[in-house]
Amino acid sequence: MGFESLRKEMRSFYGPERDEAAELFCSECAKILDSQYREDMSVFAMKRLQYRVITDRMQPIVFRYNPFYYETGTMAPICDGARTFRGHHHAGGWTYWKNEHFFEDQDPELYHLMKRQKSEKMYLICGPYNDTSQHFCFNHRPVLLTGLKGIYEKAEAAMKDADSHEKDFLLSVMEGMLCLKAISGKFKDRAEEMLKTETDTAVRKNLLRIADAAGRTPWERPKTFYEALNMYAFMRKALGSLEGIGFSSFGRIDMDLYPFYRQDIEAGILTKEEAYELIAEFLLMFDCHYDRDMKFEGYSDHELENTYPVWFPQKPMFLSASQSFRDSIQQKTKRSS
Repeated sequence: MGFESLRKEMRSFYGPERDEAAELFCSECAKILDSQYREDMSVFAMKRLQYRVITDRMQPIVFRYNPFYYETGTMAPICDGARTFRGHHHAGGWTYWKNEHFFEDQDPELYHLMKRQKSEKMYLICGPYNDTSQHFCFNHRPVLLTGLKGIYEKAEAAMKDADSHEKDFLLSVMEGMLCLKAISGKFKDRAEEMLKTETDTAVRKNLLRIADAAGRTPWERPKTFYEALNMYAFMRKALGSLEGIGFSSFGRIDMDLYPFYRQDIEAGILTKEEAYELIAEFLLMFDCHYDRDMKFEGYSDHELENTYPVWFPQKPMFLSASQSFRDSIQQKTKRSS
């Protein structure tokens, strides 16, 4: 499938109107959450409520020319998951905003000093006294090894010997895993609905792949290179939507994906050319989340927060570019052939 069709579809979707849609979704969810809020709720209970409301109301976006399922439609295009990002808000920040006043209450003088010094760029942090909204690197490996189901079962088992506070936390973990499973299921349902009227052969191939994979992954661990790669996009968007936290790095994606790549190549279900195309589509879809030609006016205008650390033994440094990722895959391909 040509990359140009994907590029046009992505850029058409990720326009300024998505900022407005995210703000509207946020305000609608906030009204529901506020109506169900109780003063005696713990922050964990608030998070569980937040997870459920966002999951129930979100409508997944499945693209015709994109083989990946991930877009929840609840955040601004350039948002990495942070609850407030360059003036845009999304529903994942509700629990934090309800409790934000505690930072000021504990030391008003220090709080206002911090606010003033941040405005003067004396230090750069995305939170009151440390990063609390973004610049995190989510550990994808448990999802790759056991799926969300494994995390759910681990939390469930820990309930046995937990005290009341720990149980409150563990219930939130379990609720979060179930909500992510439900979101994935919504992608499956949407793809199946689109298949009823879609006639384009290439598009149907994408939809069939999504309908098959989204019904299992990432609740079950990914089984193929495609499913593992899609997991990164899904977790970034879906988890960011629920949690209000931005994950600015995908971690050692080269190391984590290589076993799936090697497995599929040896099994004959994936070619090197197909793997390259999937990687290119993955990188391209995130590259289309904002206008790369916009005028640079602020210190972070072109900061999309999508980094792919890749280690080159012959060059002791980390690189964060799509070319580096591609070269890493090609080098490993040569060594295994």
